[in-house]
Amino acid sequence: MFSSLSRALRGRAFLVAALAFAAAAPASASVPLLMNYQGYLTDNANNPRQGAFKMAFSIYADSTTGSALWTETYASVNVTAGLFNVVLGSAVPLPATVFSGARLWLETAVSDTTLSPRRPLVTVPYSFRAHTADTAYVALSSGGDITGHVQVSCAAGSGGVLVYIPGRSFVAYTAANGSFDLGAVPPGTYTVHVESFSPSQSTDLASVTVTSGGATDVGTVTLGPNLQTDINNCGSCGLVCGSQNGTAACVSGTCQIACNAGFSNCDNNPANGCEVNTTSDVNNCGACGFVCPIVPNASRACSTGTCVSVCDSGYANCDGNPANGCEVNITIDPNNCGSCGHACPAGHACVAGFCQ
Repeated sequence: MFSSLSRALRGRAFLVAALAFAAAAPASASVPLLMNYQGYLTDNANNPRQGAFKMAFSIYADSTTGSALWTETYASVNVTAGLFNVVLGSAVPLPATVFSGARLWLETAVSDTTLSPRRPLVTVPYSFRAHTADTAYVALSSGGDITGHVQVSCAAGSGGVLVYIPGRSFVAYTAANGSFDLGAVPPGTYTVHVESFSPSQSTDLASVTVTSGGATDVGTVTLGPNLQTDINNCGSCGLVCGSQNGTAACVSGTCQIACNAGFSNCDNNPANGCEVNTTSDVNNCGACGFVCPIVPNASRACSTGTCVSVCDSGYANCDGNPANGCEVNITIDPNNCGSCGHACPAGHACVAGFCQ
C-alpha cells in the first residue's frame, strides 16, 4: 500500500536546461516553463520501489490546505531502484503567474494516494519570473548578508540544513559546523525559513532586516527537540519521561510526574512513572514507605490506603486493637466461643467454636 509512503518521498526541483534551444540563444528568448523533478520512492520499510507507477503533482499556496494552483498527472512513471524523474509542465504548462514570489508547496500522489507533507519549492522555480523581464533593464544595488548558525538537537550533525528566503532566489545549506551565509541580499526586511530533514523540523525567522553593505547575524537557530521541555528527550536525547499512572513533564531538562490519585513515585525514578499503588501496597500503604505491621494469627493487607489485618481461621480481634493482631482463639475460648463476646454458660467448655 502507498499510504505508508507519506514520508518516504524525497525530491528536488530545479530549472531544466532547454536542450531544444541553442547555447547562444538571444536574450529575448523565453525562459522554458519546465521543472525537472527527481525523487526517491520507498516503502514503509525504507526499501526502494521498482516498477511503473501513476503519479500526480500539484502546486499549492499553503503547506496543508487550499486549492491546487496547478496539477499534472502521469499515467506511468518508471521507478528504478527507488529513483524516478519527471519534467513538470511537459503535459500541463506551468503558468508563469504561479511563481509570483509567494511561497509555494509541491504535493505528490502515487497510485492515487496523496503523500505528505507537501514540500516547499525554493529558489529556481521562481526563475520563471525572469521571462517577464527578458527585455527589462536591471538596476543593481549594493546588498547585504544574512548570517547565523543552526543547531540541530539529537542529530548526527548540523550540516546540510536548508536556509532560504521564501519567494526569493536566496538559498544556502549550512556547513558542517551549522553556519550559513545568504549573500548579496537587497536591503529590506525578510522572513528566513530554516528546515532540517533528519529530524524533520522547521522554523521561520520573521522581520530579518538587511542593510546595504551590512551583515545581519540572526544568531543560533535551534531545530529538533527542545531538551529542556521535550518529555521524549528530557535533558538528553532519547531520555523518555515515564508517564505510568500519572502525567509526565520535562521541566528545565528534568523529568517530573504528577501522579494519579492512589499512586506514588516511591523510587523517585521518573522513567517508570508512579509505580506504586498506595491504596493496596502493604509496604507503601497510604504513603511511600509506610509498612503494614505483621501481627499474630493474621495476614496483613492494605485497603484503600489503610492497614488492616485479616484473621486466620479460628481467630478474631476481639479487643479491637490491631497492634496485637487476632489475639483470641474462638474455637476454644469459653468467653468468646465461635465469635467475640459469646460466653458459654458456667460449667461449659468451648469445643470447635461450640459451647459443650
